[in-house]
Order: sequence, then C-alpha cells, then structure tokens
Amino acid sequence: VGSVVSKIVSTRLSGPEELLSLAEGGGWEAKIGDVDGVGPKVVQALEGFAADPKAVDDLKRLLKRVAVVEEEEQLTGGKLQGLKVVFTGKLESRGRDEAKRHVKAQGGETPSSLSKSTDLLVVGEKAGKKIDKAKELGVRVV
Repeated sequence: VGSVVSKIVSTRLSGPEELLSLAEGGGWEAKIGDVDGVGPKVVQALEGFAADPKAVDDLKRLLKRVAVVEEEEQLTGGKLQGLKVVFTGKLESRGRDEAKRHVKAQGGETPSSLSKSTDLLVVGEKAGKKIDKAKELGVRVV
C-alpha cells in the first residue's frame, strides 16, 4: 500500500490502536471497503499483511517505540481538492481537529478565517459572527 492510499485509509482509523486491532482481528473490508481510492486490491494487501504473524508482531513492536503524530500534508485529487473550508462553532458529530484532518485528507484547505476565496463555511453550535460575514461574501453555509 502506497503513501497516498495509506493517508486515505488513515482518515478512517481513530489511531494506531485501531490499526493494530484490525491487523489482529480483521474487518478491513467493513472499515475501508467504501472509501474512494480503496479497491479490492488494497483490502487484499492489508488482509495479507494481517495474516502474517511476523508482520503483526513487527507492527506491535514499532507502535511501542514510536510516537504517532498527525500529518498536515494535503493529498491531491480528493473530493475536496482546491476547496477552502472554514469551521465555526462547536461541531456536533466530530471534533474540529478531526473534521479539519478529513478535509485536508481529501485535498481541501482549512483556513481559520473567512475571505472571498472561501468555498464553504461549516457551522456548528454557537457559531457567532462568521455566518453574517459568509453571507456578505457569498460563501455557501452548511
């Protein structure tokens, strides 16, 4: 599995613990089978990795020795490629950081403030003044 597909897959996993859980117990198809850019060959490759006890042991040892950090790099060619998405208010279904990671993983940008070049304002609870500014700028609000 290459770096681009790895980044796409990582957006579906909550962290290294879930990666290890899938490696030990399976469930790759259910977890990532419907992700854009992930086909049957990717699922088979991950299942093949999980079927190799040495590979799973290597993963366990690796996860004990390294710190996993979030990557800020954006992918190219995702569904949100080139879009600028701003978040405001408390998001109901996921944390703001997770939502931003998802947008970036799909090729979008997540500036903190609105401008004429903003494509989308995602509004949560207690959104504040950004809604008014978005309307003034003609930014789509969801």
